[in-house]
Order: sequence, then C-alpha cells, then structure tokens
Amino acid sequence: MATGRAHENGQEVELERLYKVVRAAVSRGLKRQGTAREDLVQEALTRTLVSLREGPFTGDSQLSTWASAIAQRVALEPPRMQYRVIH
Repeated sequence: MATGRAHENGQEVELERLYKVVRAAVSRGLKRQGTAREDLVQEALTRTLVSLREGPFTGDSQLSTWASAIAQRVALEPPRMQYRVIH
C-alpha cells in the first residue's frame, strides 16, 4: 500500500486515507474475500487516481464520496476471466 500524498487538480490527497475509503467501499459491495478483494481495491484506487488526474472529478462532491462510488462500481463488475499460458 502506497503512503504519502499526491497533488491532483490543486488538491493534496492523502493516499492512505483514500485507500481506506476505497477498501471499505469495495468490501461493502463485495462478497468475495482474499486476493480477489485486494485486486479490486487496487483497481478501484487506480481508477480513482486516474479520474483525479484526467477528469472527470471536479470537486463538486467530497473525494471520499467520489472514490466510494468508483469502488462500488468496480466491486459489482463481473469477475474477469484469468487465462493461463500453457507451454
């Protein structure tokens, strides 16, 4: 888990706090446990940070509300199929 601060859209974002918000939101929307959950948390965190950097987050809502919405959508997406390469 990355710690520290990021500066996006003129706002300082505490990454550890954002991680906790995203993890809690994924957990609320998810019945799967273990590695799958952490993978989804990382995906949701990545999408949240990208939305801060590239838009569409405009600051009209609290960052925690925005991050929670993204995380819940990620948790509700169908699981991705994982393929193994057989040599």
